[in-house]
Amino acid sequence: MLNVISLVLTYLVFATIFHDTKMVGEFTMSLGTNHIALFGYMAYLDVFLLAYLIYAYIKKIVDFDAILGWTLLFLSLTLLQALIFDLKDVGIIAGIIYSIMAPTVGKIGYGAFVFFSLTISILLLTEEENHFVKLYEEIKEVINLNQERTFCKEQEDLFSKQSSSTSKRKRAIDNLDIENYYTPPKAKTKLEREREKLRKVATQAFS
Repeated sequence: MLNVISLVLTYLVFATIFHDTKMVGEFTMSLGTNHIALFGYMAYLDVFLLAYLIYAYIKKIVDFDAILGWTLLFLSLTLLQALIFDLKDVGIIAGIIYSIMAPTVGKIGYGAFVFFSLTISILLLTEEENHFVKLYEEIKEVINLNQERTFCKEQEDLFSKQSSSTSKRKRAIDNLDIENYYTPPKAKTKLEREREKLRKVATQAFS
């Protein structure tokens, strides 16, 4: 399930970033363009926030209040764009809400509304426990697990190399014990002495 969600979100990120290039087809271009038209500059961030919320919910890192807080934070930042950027670049959602509220309460009233929603979102995120700490602990646990797996793999490789080296040493020494049946009888005594010397040198070198 997570793999499918990750694939869809990755495709949405790709469509958003490359919506105005010739690298994508018409559907991908339309998807990215409409995504940006809806959320403005926040379209480049909402996918990552959505990915985090899905992962955190599945892993039981966040509860409903935290999800509500993150959603409200995202909407507040989306509306905040109308106070910073030109209205044609902030997306349909922020543009419509600003166009409705600004004539009534003015720019200051709209800013107060955005600030109030930001405050509520932060309170929801920090009311019971620090979800950033839980996320950090989850990431740290994954990193530690990967480090343990890497260490175990290195130890297995080292043990395998040592075992292979020991086997090679034993075969090298054993090869010196192979009797030469075709050695002439007169030269056999001298050859045995040479072989004994080689066996001692090999034993000292490989020990």
